[in-house]
Amino acid sequence: VPKMALELAHIILAVDDLAAAMATLRAEGFTVVPGGTHASGATHNALIVFQDQTYIELLAPTGAEPRTDVAAPDFRSLLGRSGWAGYALRVNNARSLVKGLRRRDVAVGDPFEASRERPDGKTARWQMAMLEGTASPFFIQDITPLNLRIPDNKEATTHKNGVTGVISIGFVVADLETAIRRYSQLLGVLPSVNDSGAHFDLEGIWLTLMLPENDEMQAHLDQRGDAPYQLVLRSRDASLSGNTPARKVLGAQIEIARGVVTSRQWEE
Repeated sequence: VPKMALELAHIILAVDDLAAAMATLRAEGFTVVPGGTHASGATHNALIVFQDQTYIELLAPTGAEPRTDVAAPDFRSLLGRSGWAGYALRVNNARSLVKGLRRRDVAVGDPFEASRERPDGKTARWQMAMLEGTASPFFIQDITPLNLRIPDNKEATTHKNGVTGVISIGFVVADLETAIRRYSQLLGVLPSVNDSGAHFDLEGIWLTLMLPENDEMQAHLDQRGDAPYQLVLRSRDASLSGNTPARKVLGAQIEIARGVVTSRQWEE
């Protein structure tokens, strides 16, 4: 399988009310910064940015209808119910990525430009490519510098709960072999497989495929399909004795783990 330079960019948390969601996540110890309004005018966002340059995007409707005078994607299709809605992989060259995926019979649309106007009036621009019928994942290539799209200052990337970055994103799948084939095709890497599932190493962040082990996981699979199930975050907070149990915040399962999980630990 050919290697592609893919990195986790961000995971999308669909919410109904942006201001209320920002307040909820601040109460959970996260620093939340306003992101701005997408070019369509129909969605706006806020960001929880980590030191490893990954982030959680809180995505919400503005209540406005999409503008007809600009050629801009309408991201409202990712909304509908609160919770994880998709995730983005950062690529160096969206056009060559699309060509490579098509050579491997992956149905993917042409790259298109998207943008967001920040609260300070500056505009972040990027190219996107979407797979057919899903936002898990989609691909993003920055046109403007990355630090225009996500802040890289210490105030924005420091969180009271000590979180510094993403360890893994977990997905519930109906059939492990089929899911491994799909993800190997998409990511250009093969997983390590153990009793807890299949783990794809994406530049040090794990994408984990799991079979449903309980009613809640099965319900997630039935209702949300291939949308992410769980985000595991790394924290430097020494007061955490081991992991904080996974819990749902705004319909999204989040677990905070102290220290670093290495590939060796996954494979043991």
